[in-house]
Amino acid sequence: MFDGLAEEYAWRNIRAEGFDLGGQVWMTFRDGHIEQVSGNLKTPYLQLGVGLQSLAPLENIRAKFGWRRHDTLGEREPEAAAKPWYATGEFHVKELEWEWNGNTVSPFSLRFSHRDGGRRLIADALPLQPLRRLVAGMNLLPGRAERALENYRPTGRLDRVMLNLPTDDSRGFELTAALNNVGVRAHDGAPGASGLDGTLFVDRNGGFVRVNNDELSLGFPDLFRGGWNLRDVRAGVAWRFEGGVTRVYADDIRMVYGSNTRLTGAFDLRIDQGGEDNLGLKVGVRDGTADMLADFVPMKVVDPDLYQWLTTSITKADISSGEFYGHGQIDRDAPENSFSSSMVYRFEEASIRY
Repeated sequence: MFDGLAEEYAWRNIRAEGFDLGGQVWMTFRDGHIEQVSGNLKTPYLQLGVGLQSLAPLENIRAKFGWRRHDTLGEREPEAAAKPWYATGEFHVKELEWEWNGNTVSPFSLRFSHRDGGRRLIADALPLQPLRRLVAGMNLLPGRAERALENYRPTGRLDRVMLNLPTDDSRGFELTAALNNVGVRAHDGAPGASGLDGTLFVDRNGGFVRVNNDELSLGFPDLFRGGWNLRDVRAGVAWRFEGGVTRVYADDIRMVYGSNTRLTGAFDLRIDQGGEDNLGLKVGVRDGTADMLADFVPMKVVDPDLYQWLTTSITKADISSGEFYGHGQIDRDAPENSFSSSMVYRFEEASIRY
């Protein structure tokens, strides 16, 4: 009975090579047909394989599960009668947890349904860090997406996840989710961040994230001396895959730093697999103070003598407004002085030491 189920939900050459199955299951029938399934699962191990490769086994798998027939499909309707039982309803799994390759996956819930034209996965409380490692091991995503997972190494949790998988893989996928305390590592000029809350959309061509945070940490380690602890953050960041080029950009970033310093920003990062990586950046400041200059002047790209003078000679100042602009090549092979910058700061009540 379950052989067809395993075959139906096989995807991208993933297969079960062995398992030790334990638990309980209850089934409800009507007129000789399965109407509902429920139970609990306790599996010491599940051995998965992808292509010619066997993965480390998933261990200590625990979950509560169920299946219910779609209300819109009656057993007497021709389209329902032509389908196997498992394709006429929706699966749900609650409190799913396991251990894999030394990582413990905290409990989360998901639902899975098979509809005409594709499949839909709905999940909540998905832990990103352990699932990232498992997804990478299974080769589930296109190469570009897998490289992004490895490079940015997201942590935290996704809530209200909806993943649509069309029957025809060439049509790609569509993912939406809510971010819950998500963090990403800085890579190739793109900023690193932690504590992100907001919304996420991803498809085969790119995606965007909209952030709405009371507090978070943000940093450009290739430019500035350290990260910034920020509050009242409102921002949207998008990315696109254009041939061999990945573009990451944002044009309306707003946040508060310190007691009442307001920051605005925008950036456009172009990563070319076969060429140069270039970054354009703008950071605006209002109601700042002189002691902030060390944090917001990009010490890693401006002239060292200029940075030293700005951060030590201006001993006191109220910065009513200011802007920093930077643009240029930032990849490892970038020649010296290939990143140019300019800045304008308007001071009041300043003290300068000569």
